[in-house]
Amino acid sequence: MGKINLLNQTAYSLPYGDQMQPDVLAALFSDVRKGDLVLDPFCGAGTPLLVALQKGAGAVAGDLDPVAVLLTRVLLQPMGLFSLREDWKNISEAVADQIQGRYTILCAGCRRQVPFAQLLWKGTKGEIHPDAVTVTCNVCGFRGKTPLTGSEAKRQVLVSNTAPGQWFPAKKIPGTGSIDAFYMKDLFTGRNLASLADLFHAIQSLPAGRNREAFQAVFVAVLLRCMTKGISGSAVNVLSNLSTPGIPKASAPSTEVNVWSAFEHQFHLFLNCKKEINSRLSFLRISDSMDDFEKSDDHLYISHSDCLSLSIPQKRNITHVFMDPPGDGSDVRQCMSGLQASWLSMKYDRDLLWGSGLWHNEGQMERFAELLERVIQKTASSSRIIYYHRSSAPESTEILQETLSGIGCQLQEIRSLPGAFSRLSERYYAIVRNRKRKNVAAFSPSDSDIHELFLYIRASAFLKNGKSAEKIHDDILPMIRENLKEHYSRLTKQERRTIVSDSIENERAYHLLCMMLLSIILSEDHYRMVLPAKDQLRQSEVMAEIMGYPDSKTWENADNEIPDVDMVAENKDGKKIFFCFYDSKRVKQRKQVAGNIVRQDKSLFESICYLVFTDRLEMNACRQVEWADNWPRGFFICFPDLVRKAVRIKPDRFGVSAERFFNQPILVPKQTVKHFKAEVIQNKPVGPEESPMHYKLAFQTSDMKNIGPGQFIMVDPLPDELRKKMDQIRYKNLFAAGKRQGPDLSPKSYLKRPFGVQRAYYQYFEWGYHDTLSLPTVLAGITHTVFPHKFEIFYKVMEGGIGTREMTGLKKGDRIRVLGPLGKYTHIPGWRSQGIDEVHLVGGGVGMAPLVFFGQALKFYAFKVKAFIGIDRIASLAEAPYGRSFSEESGKAYVYIEELARIGLEPDELYLSREHTENEELSEKIKKENYHCGLVTEQYRSCLEKKKAAKKILIVACGPKPMLIALQKIASEFEIPMKVLLEKRMGCGIGVCMSCVCRTQKNHAKQYSRVCVDGPVFDANEIDWEKL
Repeated sequence: MGKINLLNQTAYSLPYGDQMQPDVLAALFSDVRKGDLVLDPFCGAGTPLLVALQKGAGAVAGDLDPVAVLLTRVLLQPMGLFSLREDWKNISEAVADQIQGRYTILCAGCRRQVPFAQLLWKGTKGEIHPDAVTVTCNVCGFRGKTPLTGSEAKRQVLVSNTAPGQWFPAKKIPGTGSIDAFYMKDLFTGRNLASLADLFHAIQSLPAGRNREAFQAVFVAVLLRCMTKGISGSAVNVLSNLSTPGIPKASAPSTEVNVWSAFEHQFHLFLNCKKEINSRLSFLRISDSMDDFEKSDDHLYISHSDCLSLSIPQKRNITHVFMDPPGDGSDVRQCMSGLQASWLSMKYDRDLLWGSGLWHNEGQMERFAELLERVIQKTASSSRIIYYHRSSAPESTEILQETLSGIGCQLQEIRSLPGAFSRLSERYYAIVRNRKRKNVAAFSPSDSDIHELFLYIRASAFLKNGKSAEKIHDDILPMIRENLKEHYSRLTKQERRTIVSDSIENERAYHLLCMMLLSIILSEDHYRMVLPAKDQLRQSEVMAEIMGYPDSKTWENADNEIPDVDMVAENKDGKKIFFCFYDSKRVKQRKQVAGNIVRQDKSLFESICYLVFTDRLEMNACRQVEWADNWPRGFFICFPDLVRKAVRIKPDRFGVSAERFFNQPILVPKQTVKHFKAEVIQNKPVGPEESPMHYKLAFQTSDMKNIGPGQFIMVDPLPDELRKKMDQIRYKNLFAAGKRQGPDLSPKSYLKRPFGVQRAYYQYFEWGYHDTLSLPTVLAGITHTVFPHKFEIFYKVMEGGIGTREMTGLKKGDRIRVLGPLGKYTHIPGWRSQGIDEVHLVGGGVGMAPLVFFGQALKFYAFKVKAFIGIDRIASLAEAPYGRSFSEESGKAYVYIEELARIGLEPDELYLSREHTENEELSEKIKKENYHCGLVTEQYRSCLEKKKAAKKILIVACGPKPMLIALQKIASEFEIPMKVLLEKRMGCGIGVCMSCVCRTQKNHAKQYSRVCVDGPVFDANEIDWEKL
């Protein structure tokens, strides 16, 4: 199903008044890119949002019509098709037979009572009566129109007057035109009204959540299909002019529709549409509030509000605005929504809604002008504003243009759209801000302004290698400051060609721009840039002038202690960061640079080196394990990330849309679930030597490079070779020494087992390097290393467990089958933008194992970390003596304690609670006063009570259910946000078997979430703790 077909099917499955032509809508959003943000203050049923979200954009939407908000949310949010089908079965079992029994007729083919789809009513001499039915018989296959006999017609009249036995809206509903108001009985026969009431009651009996909302959306569509036109006695009913896909206009003869047939048909339309949307928007996350939307990486925020009170983002830049205010005939749509809202008990005030057509009402035009002024104030000048105009009145455009000119805007018709319009009243305009400003004419660029402008132009030419001076125009405009755009527009084509004609100067400008970005970023952590090469002194003067420094002394010349380095940053403690620009022709020189730095620094990390890339694809290609020898113990960074970070620190230094300069950065790495084989390095017992119940399994693979903390893998308990031979051996043993033997019925594992990663290892970064590494806080969030190549999981041998018992037999050199990475990726650097500085890891039992991987990442990204370990006794953590086979210290060690200490946690940052204290030997890696006898939650509460303020803290927890429930109460009491890594039994790991579902709540609705797909990491406020 293509995008255009999907939009068509959407219009039929969830109809909502006049909907836009799909090809036109796709053309209007053709320039929307990944990372853009679309504002839609009149969202309707959400089809424009669907197009934008498919392109990877985010969206903020609102509508004063509650039915529109419901349809938009149901259309876009991912839903479990399996659970929808199950609820469909429940509804069918409850009311299908009862409703179908009201719509029966003798089949003309087999003479059996069968349900009919439609009953046609015909008018004769001012009266209407049943005339014929359309039947599809599932018994004999008859299909067609069957005239009614006189007796059957009388029976149908009698049944059509059936009184409803369930509640239905009995109040008057505001009408339109010559009809001031109407009742439900004016639109439906008694039979239809009774059937709708029964169906609605069955839907409302479902648990509150996404599924019930979905069936409510289907129900309001059925209302439109089942309105019996003209039966109320009027020749034409109140909604006769309604034009909605799939809903026929009122006409005589009137049609009475079988409510259940209409519901079944509408549900399957919706299910097919939802299946396609799920596949395209499976990643979609919807925020409950604008505050949550701005603090997270969620994709959508929908609000039931007037366009003037709709919250507009302050921290995320809006790139596109789509305005589709009520047009001619919208009063009919509002009347229809009033009908639908009355069934759903939604608050619906027609007096607050916008009337039919802006230009008919002076007050509405003022409101629209107020909205547009607000949008202009909250968006950048480069933001594109599209206006959908629906009116056949020729003067309407003139009135609108006159209003817009009063606020400094004008209409420009968009003509380059595919095909001819089916409705001549439809027009699409771009609302353009007038460029004339009072202070523009007086602006005269200084030498530093000229240097800055040329810097951007040349850097853009280098980065967009192969493009002409004219083609880089669109790339450079978002980057430069507003007061330079006018000067840039005055440059002739020849002048632009001249500026970018020298490729060496272009590359130098790119280097200088990177230096400027790094200077802004590193100044946050009190680093200063120094220049290692003498020929860069001239550039330092230019840089000082551009940055607004009083003189060039801020940029000092460093001793040339490391050859071939392009830039150096240094802080007051003498720590140095060396930067080199990636060049495929200078790989050997860069290797020497990194090697020299490592040799001089040893393992102190007083001096570190970064390789700077122009784009992320090039950078990721060099992060492969196979490339690690070319940049030993080095870090990686790319230009788009530098732009994003610098713009957020000093937005006044750049254009208002600078973050879009080179396609906004991808915050979450693209991940592909793979089946692969890994090689076992070691499988070491932990705990009492005589009966160890825990093991550490280490393996290596290059297929888990993008796995992040909180994700997991599915591991086959048996070696690959043994798994292949298992079936052969089983059947071979049927016959031995000429005697028939019974089959091998000993227990064997068949499914893979889920495990979180405890540790990841990186080439040239010895385990424990976090203990000495201290990256600048701001720079750390955009820093990368070589991809990991070795991993470790910590598992417990379950009592009676088959799989974990088999795993204890794995040995060095075995190859095991693995599926992963699985689960949602957690973008840890994003926590910093949410105001988080310190993270508390709270783990119970084996639940602490995956939190070590969290700690590893948190220390890398320069967060403060504290760890709270809950166990039964210290002896269960004791590892057997071993040598330095896997980057470890020899001698006795304790699992968790040793790992957390090696990633940089000090003794006063580690806490341990145990239930038993007999014959224990305490580790010196934890302060004595940080040991506690009892539950870890008791120790954690005590720690918080001693803390003066619990601000900027996040809890990340994993462990048994009682611990998590108690911890959630503590987090709520101290108002600390909390993320929970849930552990559930899993069969497949990819969301198919549904064995790992848990009750969650999102957007104030309860639902079932699959831990393997929607988690395993959840916000604590999303979990239904009573049903956990």
